[in-house]
Amino acid sequence: MAKDVYIGVGGKARKVRNLYLGVGGKARKVKKAYVGVGGKARLFYTSTLPPTTIELWNGQYILTCVNKVYYANGYYVAIGSYNKGSGNRKNMLAYTSDLSKGFTSVELAYDYAPYDIIYANGYWVIACYKSRYTYLLYATSLNGTWRKVSFAYNKSLVPNSLCYANGYWVIGGTYGDSAYISYATDLKGSWTNIKVWDSGFSEGTSEVRKVIYADGYWVAAGLEASNNPTYKIAYTTSPNETWTTNNIYQETSSTSRSGIFDIVYANGVWACAANEMLLYSNDIMSSSWTSKDIGVGTQTAIIYADGYWVVVGSGSSSSSAAKIGYSSTLAGNWIVNECFTSY
Repeated sequence: MAKDVYIGVGGKARKVRNLYLGVGGKARKVKKAYVGVGGKARLFYTSTLPPTTIELWNGQYILTCVNKVYYANGYYVAIGSYNKGSGNRKNMLAYTSDLSKGFTSVELAYDYAPYDIIYANGYWVIACYKSRYTYLLYATSLNGTWRKVSFAYNKSLVPNSLCYANGYWVIGGTYGDSAYISYATDLKGSWTNIKVWDSGFSEGTSEVRKVIYADGYWVAAGLEASNNPTYKIAYTTSPNETWTTNNIYQETSSTSRSGIFDIVYANGVWACAANEMLLYSNDIMSSSWTSKDIGVGTQTAIIYADGYWVVVGSGSSSSSAAKIGYSSTLAGNWIVNECFTSY
């Protein structure tokens, strides 16, 4: 990698601080570039794609959606479904190795609704659900042959999230009205279900919406349904050991059903995307998490990358716009961009 670059100016070598190249008749600032060194390309230049919206598949009804966007093993991947009415719902997979060249969209080989996808241990794995049964579809390549693992009815849960780490496959979701995780050491082997928290009242459903492994902990995050819905996490050092629960926020009305949708650990901080608020803490065991409204509506996803925290919002009671907010610090000022609206 070329760290220091010099050019001749007035007969002297001057160190380059900012470099611009002509692109499309405009001067573009170079962040990184590649030059030939010993017959190999060394990092010295990269460009960024302009903001754009890409259509992956087309439907006419509300069930047309993208459930998950994921990057691993050199591919950008999306899963979801489209619905053209009269029972014509198809479950879809789209992928590309280059965003500028478009996606390949294919119908999944099995008619199961996809909830999550990961790449781990040499497999692409999609967690699916249909008619109260859990299914895992797995393949060694995205365009290869997909095989399935079927769960027994009494072991099936709505698989909101799937994670692999430290030799364990873990699913987070709902079984009955309670929040559950299911784990296995062999993707195609025996799975064990554990209830991590219950429902607080008879008419509500508690659920794990995200499960991750970070900082030595397995963490499940979601909602405990009750008269005052609780934003809840559970954590453990190993899936087959006791899970400790932690209530990090509580609503004042039973009408709310949002809870936590996503959780991430980065820079020594745990951060949750939740119901029109960001929740964060340095300590997974803390009962006092900082809350912050960053203006993106109901927060459905959060990541930390390239020096920025980024949160995706799906609109609010006063707005139907999909928004993205970003900031270099959780407690700092957030910049919010509107991506598109639903009409």
